[in-house]
Amino acid sequence: FFFQAEDGIRDYKVTGVQTCALPIWRQQSGRLPDDGEAALTPMTHALVTGAAGFIGSTLTDRLLADGVRVTGVDMFTDYYDPALKRRNLEGALRHPAFRLLELDLGAADLTALPEVDVVFHQAAQPGVRASWGREFTAYTHHNVLATQRLLERYRSSTLERFVYASSSSVYGDAESYPTPETALPRPFSPYGVTK
Repeated sequence: FFFQAEDGIRDYKVTGVQTCALPIWRQQSGRLPDDGEAALTPMTHALVTGAAGFIGSTLTDRLLADGVRVTGVDMFTDYYDPALKRRNLEGALRHPAFRLLELDLGAADLTALPEVDVVFHQAAQPGVRASWGREFTAYTHHNVLATQRLLERYRSSTLERFVYASSSSVYGDAESYPTPETALPRPFSPYGVTK
């Protein structure tokens, strides 16, 4: 993870996860901290969608370890084994600062979601091959509609950040790897289009 300060980008690593989350830390004062001074405090409440997936559960565990209250959302689809995803959350479920909501972001009443400081939107229907043909409606439901509904739910909230997890599939057959974020998106698969 990276968080951004006025004096540049600072590294904040989550073991086993390589992603980019823009600033998730709040400054206590309007000034920059002196060297060695801790003028940054962690957010108090985060929503992690797709909380039972590999990245979502790793992020959840790290946030909890850092003292953040976390509401996790997952609907335990069967693209990956739901039992494996439930095992991913075993530690979080024992933590007093964690709450799990099992719901479909594309269909559920999202007023059940709490007010939070930041949203980490990891939830999605994965899989390039399965996105072709009759399964495409699942991708539009979970990747497009769910994201739109989540954005609408928090539109009037005072979020510090809404962090959306995309995919390298948005670049299609990229000309170079790793692909820079400045590359023009040219998704080849329906999955890539939905991300």
